[in-house]
This record gives sequence, structure tokens and C-alpha cells, in this order.
Amino acid sequence: MLSIKVPVQQFEPMVNNLSGSDIKVLERKISSQDVTGEMVDTKSRLEAKKQVRLKYLDFLKASKNMDEVLKVQAEINTIQEEIEAASARVQYLSHQSSFSTINLTFYQPVIGFQPTEANPSFLTRAIASFNNGGKWIAEFLLALVSIWPLLLIISGAFVIYKKVKPFKIKPQKL
Repeated sequence: MLSIKVPVQQFEPMVNNLSGSDIKVLERKISSQDVTGEMVDTKSRLEAKKQVRLKYLDFLKASKNMDEVLKVQAEINTIQEEIEAASARVQYLSHQSSFSTINLTFYQPVIGFQPTEANPSFLTRAIASFNNGGKWIAEFLLALVSIWPLLLIISGAFVIYKKVKPFKIKPQKL
């Protein structure tokens, strides 16, 4: 799996060049995400925060005692952090919109791998049936091995029954 970032202008040629002549493409999915709305919203919030900061700076100039100065300065610091976060978001979105991301997933079959045939021959099906029969017998034997205590109890009960069972006396001929 690879992630490739390419300039928007080079996206289509890059996607077309990824699948060469000897490469089989199984699936191609192209999607896009429009960040225009988020960009406009973030920019307008950024401008509003800058206006609020200017008003607080005016309040700072008009403050009369140290307590007012500290409260106004704390608000200015909070607004400044929000402005910096919004500016970073705008910068990130503009950078993201100038590049396209290609997520490429590829694989190479292992040596000896044979893809299954759509219509296997009679011989292939017969061999597969023998293999399945052998697997079934092996599973049956494993099931018997896993219930060995039960088989031991049944065998013991049978032996005891034969020993305890009264023998019929055969009439003898004279």
C-alpha cells in the first residue's frame, strides 16, 4: 500500500501511468473531497476573530487598573490562540487542495500460485474429489480420537456385559 501526493495538474497523467501494459487492474476507485466550504468558513471565522482582537486591544488601552489589564490580556491571549489555530487550518487546507492523494494498493502473486479455472476439467474435479474425501476421512478419525474417553467407556461396558451375561446351557445329545 502506498500513498502518493501529486500536484493537481499531474493527477490524471499519474493515474493513467500507474497501470502499465502488463499490469492487470482489478479495481479503480476515484473520489474527491471538496474543502471549499470549510476553507471559506474558516477564513470568515479568522477575520471575525481578528476584529474581536482589535476591540480587545482598544479595551486594553482604555483599562484603568491592573485587574482590568490582566482580564483583557487573558482574553486577548485566548483569541490569539484561536486566530493562530484558524490560520494553520487555512494553510493546511490550501496545501491539501493543491495536491491530490493517490492511495495505491497492489500485490504480486506468489510463485506457484495458479488462479482457479472457471470450468475445470473432469480430471481436475476428480482429483479434487479424492482430496476432499481424504480430508473428510482425516476429520472423521480426528473426531474419533477426540472422543476416546467415551469410546473407552462404551468398550468397557460391552466387555463387562459379555462377562456378566448368563450363558445359555446347550442341551447335549446322547
